[in-house]
Amino acid sequence: MKTGKNRQTGNQNPFNPQSSGQGSPYGNAGGTPFGGGMGNAGGAPFGGGSGGFGGGSFGGGMGNAGGTPFGGGSGKYNGQFGYNGMSPMNTRKRTRFSKLFLIVSLIVSVIFFLLGEVIYRTLITGVNSVVFMGVYFALFGLLLSIGLFVVAKISDLEITSNKILLAGGCVLLLLILGILFEFIYELDFSSVRTVADNYVFAIDNSGSMQDNDPNQERVAAIKQLLSNRDEDVEFAVYTFSEDIRCIREMMPVSAGIEDFTTEPNGGTPIVGVLGKIMDDMESGALPYDEGTQVILLTDGYATDNGFFDFRLNKILKKYNSKKVSVSTVGLGSVDENMLNDISGKTGGISVRTDNVDELATAMASAVRVTDTSRNLLSARARTNYNWAYALMRIVFLIILGAGFLGIKLLAVDNTANLGMILISSLIGIVLGALIMEVGLSLILNEFFARLLMTLLFGMMITTLEKTIVETASGNIGVRFM
Repeated sequence: MKTGKNRQTGNQNPFNPQSSGQGSPYGNAGGTPFGGGMGNAGGAPFGGGSGGFGGGSFGGGMGNAGGTPFGGGSGKYNGQFGYNGMSPMNTRKRTRFSKLFLIVSLIVSVIFFLLGEVIYRTLITGVNSVVFMGVYFALFGLLLSIGLFVVAKISDLEITSNKILLAGGCVLLLLILGILFEFIYELDFSSVRTVADNYVFAIDNSGSMQDNDPNQERVAAIKQLLSNRDEDVEFAVYTFSEDIRCIREMMPVSAGIEDFTTEPNGGTPIVGVLGKIMDDMESGALPYDEGTQVILLTDGYATDNGFFDFRLNKILKKYNSKKVSVSTVGLGSVDENMLNDISGKTGGISVRTDNVDELATAMASAVRVTDTSRNLLSARARTNYNWAYALMRIVFLIILGAGFLGIKLLAVDNTANLGMILISSLIGIVLGALIMEVGLSLILNEFFARLLMTLLFGMMITTLEKTIVETASGNIGVRFM
């Protein structure tokens, strides 16, 4: 093997039989098959000519000339195969379901629901219900906005000050519409039902009454209540425990108020006693007039009611159709949701006391003109224009739900699936409105109806699209939330 100082390297280039230039350290040659012109001649680090991969098999334009990092021309691979040491790169789109948006929206909805229930039970009867309803929906919108915009920030979505201002506008709109719709919904288009002087007392005689009312104050409260009534006022008394019995038929006060004290025992069949009273009304065993008032006194939870109130709601609809109201008096620890549901769906009053000595006062407050008040979030007693109130509630809640949809759309950018947000939210809004009207009247109590409405209004379902840049060494610049 021969060696020499004047040995040439040009013809040893595997890509071109021509010389790569005098003294060129990076001579790549410009001939076939990878070059159609000059190579990296002139001794420049990356050439000053048109070599690289320009021309020939890999393109007809400029290659990696002039030292540009990723190529300087328009060859087939656009210069990505340059001589700067970089690997080839591709970009593609990837779409994934955003679990974070869904989870956070549901968590915010639950938090608001729990907070809203406390506010609702505390303030709905103590403040102006019209103003309250506007504040209720506006607060929900505010919390949802905060939660969704935080997720958007974490997900690197484009959030502008204009979007934040528009979301604030949606919250303000919810406040105004909530007030307006509640005002219209509370307008009374029918005459107020009056209560005839007929009462049916349903007295809890379960075993727990032995501890909560050992001195039979519940019986004394009834006697005290009736002692101030005219002698032609009629009343009947039912007791419910292990057995359900009518211990006094419907008769006027003038017939006497005998002692109907009984020994407490057994469970608390609230649904059963309401069903028994209605059966007796339908059979004629218990005479009644339109407006007769049932007053139910209990100190515990029903032992004959399931998760869904199918049987109870069926019975309450009968009371409603006969315009017989049911007022409830709770003593101590009771199922307030159920008692509110019973009174709300029949136009009655629901009161509660922890002190047995105040039982007479509580019972007296329950014996009053039938309550015809209503609001967008509660059960409604049947009225002469019941269909109009039903339609109003559904339409009003759908419009309010659209305000939450606006907040969701403002919390994302064009990388989100806006169509999915729109369709899923509209379905949820319509279902939420129907639940508050149809579900509340058929199988649900107020508590679960409001919970489902809140979840359906607040949930956000979407996918996010991200651009992935791939190299031989892996992905760069990719993030999914």
